[in-house]
Amino acid sequence: MAAVALATASVVAKEDALATITRSFRTSPCVRIAFQEIVNSQVFDEVDTLKGLIVFDSSGCYRIELGDDLYIRSGSELYSFSPASNQVIIEKIDDSSSMVSVLWIRHLDDFFESTILVPDKRYRLTAKSGVSADVPDSLTLFVSGGKRIERIEFVDDNGDEIVLKVLKQETSVGCRKDEFEPVFPDSVERVRL
Repeated sequence: MAAVALATASVVAKEDALATITRSFRTSPCVRIAFQEIVNSQVFDEVDTLKGLIVFDSSGCYRIELGDDLYIRSGSELYSFSPASNQVIIEKIDDSSSMVSVLWIRHLDDFFESTILVPDKRYRLTAKSGVSADVPDSLTLFVSGGKRIERIEFVDDNGDEIVLKVLKQETSVGCRKDEFEPVFPDSVERVRL
């Protein structure tokens, strides 16, 4: 009888895939996600596809490359650069600013309640009540191999269907400091809001 109790006590429950990913994102000094964004616009009846990269560090800085556009949060400033307009918009931000809401990807459990649809493979995430950040009301998150996000599907405020296909997901000991440095060509117009 004591042997059965000892054997039962020594069994360690396997951590769910979403919990593993969330813990990895939260504890890693650097998270890097390469993705493809597919937007199916109901209003314009078209599908738009862009490749992108998100890099987060543990201090809250981030870099988002979406197509040709670039967004860098460095300290309390957000730099939004568009080569098409040859302009960078610089604005002071705080943690309630809408662009900060991209942090939901790194802190899923802060923003969403999760329901397992298929263990270790598919989850429904619903925004927690009282969350003031600009996050989807709900989304479906697909996991591959129990260790990485395969894709995220949701409907945005405009009714557009968004699919983020994760092409590569890495956590590492640290981000390169130059990834968060707002360096732009001299010819770029700078607009401070």
